[in-house]
Amino acid sequence: MVDVLGTLVLGTLAGPWRYAHLTALRADPVNPAGLGMSKVCSEDSVRRAFAGAEAELVAQWQRKHLQRCWEPALDQPWVLDIDTTTKSIYGPQEGAVVSYHPHKPGRPSHACLTYFLGRLPVVLDVEVHGGDEHAAGQGLAGLWQWWDGLKPSQ
Repeated sequence: MVDVLGTLVLGTLAGPWRYAHLTALRADPVNPAGLGMSKVCSEDSVRRAFAGAEAELVAQWQRKHLQRCWEPALDQPWVLDIDTTTKSIYGPQEGAVVSYHPHKPGRPSHACLTYFLGRLPVVLDVEVHGGDEHAAGQGLAGLWQWWDGLKPSQ
């Protein structure tokens, strides 16, 4: 599992936007060793790794570990910023809806509502909605749930 998660981390840092782009990372001998990995996994292995997992349990696990990254920053004064990004979808994907799309009209999309600390490149959480739910207000339920989980000192 370390290799699968490490492949996802390397993929995120390298900037590919499709699983197929993970293949380019397989020739990298340096970064996997730095993350304690034995190898970079194939795109198919990454896809299959979570295929049988319950989505809500994976999301809870992800939020818990993401919180460990940003929680110390909330001890200082901070500003919450919300950004909405329209993500083009190629091929059939769950929740993709044809709606407003500034770059590719008529293409299905997802709307990614991202909560982050203003002035810091720290993502607090991301909610993925159908492309027709691209207003920041669509994420208020998730935002208040996140807010209610904060300690009073934060």
